[in-house]
Amino acid sequence: MWFRRSLDVPIPNSQSTITYPFTPSTQAGCDFAITWGIDNRLKTPYAYAFDASFQRELPGGFLFEENYVGRLGRHLLEQLDLAEPVNLVDPNGGGDYFHAAAQLSKISDENGGCNPNSDNGCVPPSVPTIQYFEDVFPQMKGYDSPNESATQAIYNNEWAPYRYDYGETTALADLDFYCYYGCPNGTQFWQSQFSSLYAWSSIGTSSYHALQVTLRHPSSHGLTTDVSYTWSKSIDMGSGAERSNEFSSDSFGGAGIQNSWNPKLNKAVSDFDTRHLITIDWVYALPVGRGKAALGGANRLVNALVGDWQFSGLSRWASGLPFSVYEPGWSTNWQLEGAGVLTAPVKIHRHIVNGIPQVFAGDSATAINFGVTTGSPIRLPYPGEAGQRNVFRGDGYFDIDSSLSKAWNLHENMKLKFAGEVYNVGNNVRFDDSPTNLNAGLTSGTFGAYGGMLTTYRRMQFGLRLDF
Repeated sequence: MWFRRSLDVPIPNSQSTITYPFTPSTQAGCDFAITWGIDNRLKTPYAYAFDASFQRELPGGFLFEENYVGRLGRHLLEQLDLAEPVNLVDPNGGGDYFHAAAQLSKISDENGGCNPNSDNGCVPPSVPTIQYFEDVFPQMKGYDSPNESATQAIYNNEWAPYRYDYGETTALADLDFYCYYGCPNGTQFWQSQFSSLYAWSSIGTSSYHALQVTLRHPSSHGLTTDVSYTWSKSIDMGSGAERSNEFSSDSFGGAGIQNSWNPKLNKAVSDFDTRHLITIDWVYALPVGRGKAALGGANRLVNALVGDWQFSGLSRWASGLPFSVYEPGWSTNWQLEGAGVLTAPVKIHRHIVNGIPQVFAGDSATAINFGVTTGSPIRLPYPGEAGQRNVFRGDGYFDIDSSLSKAWNLHENMKLKFAGEVYNVGNNVRFDDSPTNLNAGLTSGTFGAYGGMLTTYRRMQFGLRLDF
């Protein structure tokens, strides 16, 4: 995980008592801090829940049930950066920062990130003049040579060097807050105390819609079974729990809002969205033994060995959970990395590369790593963008558990029961695409590599219990 320079500021003197509302310290060395808080205008979260169901009895004792289930969340708690740099508008008609900065980032991608500081022998592009940068940062005009535009100087010294590692907010801080090139207009994009102030705010919304279909078979001829299918979609602005912070959801992008000036850019399918889910459970009394279809006339000894066995099980299959891929730096937000943006098809297919499970098909991971500086097949987000959250799907889940059991009545008040249970009968392997077990960092050397499993290896257990 990357950490920013402002984490190195000294800790302010501790206070024995704190009065509210709390005023952050303004002592020397405590400016541009990364810290956390809570919005003083929180509202109570609430949700609307509604459903409709339909049932019909079918031949053979089956019962069919169909349900629609919906839930709408409002005023949900999201982590909002209250100190995010502003989307400053040029009063002279040059537009806003996000639009102008995205233009410069696009030029960098089109030219493979080439800049005068490159050691690969590339020829730096001739950058067209962008009025916004000429108006807002006039001190950059002629910085490297007399005829150089402010736009060209910003591209050469800040934009191209930083876009593919520390991101555009680092370039902006150098130009604005740190005044490395002089600040004729003063600090314009940040207020001096904070570079990032994430706080819980009740701005979130969510929606869940599901079609649930169930086929039940009550106990008949020794068999009881249920087959269920759910087709659903869950959408939210962030899936982090209230006990978390902006880093808790994943190792790169976190659960916080990426662009405080347009929070809905975070809206996407939830981290836990399971589009398809099938579950099957059954209990079957085997038709073997005294009075049954097979060996119905067996004596007591034979019946004790082969009669009255019960076979049961549970199986679950689920489609893959969504995940995002993240930039190495900070294009929009000073604290959290944004998600990558698809510009060409990228296929998901689990396979093994040098003994390591890889989520992307073929050599896609390598192609993505080398393609980031050219903007294809995945580009870094532009300033003002949140990127595409949860645009990929992982490995999914499949598992079968089963048991075989039998009971012997030894006495009217005494029973002996045997059970043999097997978990993950097929020893199926499914990998975990959660942020802690999948390297989703663009430009990382192990990008796309799984580091953990959703399933566990096959396990068996046997028990003999005496009840009296």
